[in-house]
Amino acid sequence: MSVVVFLNDAAAPITFEGGQLRLYGVLDPARDDLGVDLEPRAGTLVAFRSDLLHEVTPITAGDRFTVVTWFRERPTPDDVDR
Repeated sequence: MSVVVFLNDAAAPITFEGGQLRLYGVLDPARDDLGVDLEPRAGTLVAFRSDLLHEVTPITAGDRFTVVTWFRERPTPDDVDR
């Protein structure tokens, strides 16, 4: 699981331009060529499966700040033996 928390947003007067989180295949899993842009808003948390195709659009001005982390299942003893 990937988690992103936006610390600043593009709507503020002095911040950044661009930097949308783009997720593919969320509206139609059969269409991974169709991306959905999430506009960065300070305080917003977005969580999604890490294997979901995604990108951040280019930042054209300013600085974009986020906290990013990943969570994964703890392996069971059976998983380690494989």
